Amino acid sequence: MVVNPAIVDLMTHGGWYGTVDLRDAINNGLVQGPRMQVAGPGIVNTNKANVPYPLLNPAPIANLGAQVANSPWGVREAVRDQAHYGVDWIKIYSTEEYHFESNGTMVNTPTFTLEETQAIVDEAHRKGLKVACHAYGGEGLHNCIAAGVDVPTHGVDLDDQSLKMLLDKKLPLTSTLFDLSIDDASEVRRWGTSRWRAMEKSWKKAFAAGVTQPFGSGAGPFPHGTQGDMFAYFVKWGMSPVQALRMATTIGAATIGWQDRVGTVEKGKFADLVAVSGDPLADITEMSRVIFVMKGGQVVRGQ
Repeated sequence: MVVNPAIVDLMTHGGWYGTVDLRDAINNGLVQGPRMQVAGPGIVNTNKANVPYPLLNPAPIANLGAQVANSPWGVREAVRDQAHYGVDWIKIYSTEEYHFESNGTMVNTPTFTLEETQAIVDEAHRKGLKVACHAYGGEGLHNCIAAGVDVPTHGVDLDDQSLKMLLDKKLPLTSTLFDLSIDDASEVRRWGTSRWRAMEKSWKKAFAAGVTQPFGSGAGPFPHGTQGDMFAYFVKWGMSPVQALRMATTIGAATIGWQDRVGTVEKGKFADLVAVSGDPLADITEMSRVIFVMKGGQVVRGQ
């Protein structure tokens, strides 16, 4: 999620607590960077990686440096470990393996039980931490919403039950695009559809229903700064430019609990600003051409 010169990093793939160190180094003035809230390693349970199409499906997240935990008490211990090392967020993988049936139906294998998910959320909130869950759909997404995670992410296969649960609980849904685009061509060749294409349908469904949607990118595999390209997709899919901008400002700030310090330009908040040369309300692609960045009143980029 992006909020002006601020970012939420929801898991390092193999970096463990490197983002905690980076956040602290930035806050202590040792290096230059955005305001950060960070998660540590994602939490998964034991799995066999017996996916139908192992060459296309991502390897189990555990292979990418996640923390493995099982049982309600086991996941509580994992949360306590991460709290000890200074994270702001707990990231859990409520679905990992997926594939598409011949009729286009997406099948998502749930990771944690509802009881385990509830234990994660309860322990995290006891420690003052927020919880985000990676969940494409199905039982895994249902468990996330029912357990009261702070931000479900992805929702690639957003069914009517999940949509109703999100609205009833007034939970936001952060969608990502860039990470899903990488395998679009190979998934279409294999299944005739893809996560990227399913995401567009689900995003439009959530938007039409009025689900709150903070700005998320999934731009981890791409160069920093390319997140701005997401604005054009959101407008193409039905948002007005001002609605898209609010995703990354007021809505994003409220979602991460920083509405008192960032997200709007007003007295008492940080002087964090980005600027473009044109009018993004007339051409949202201007957000891909940021020419000025200010953090805390100090110019970081531009004049």
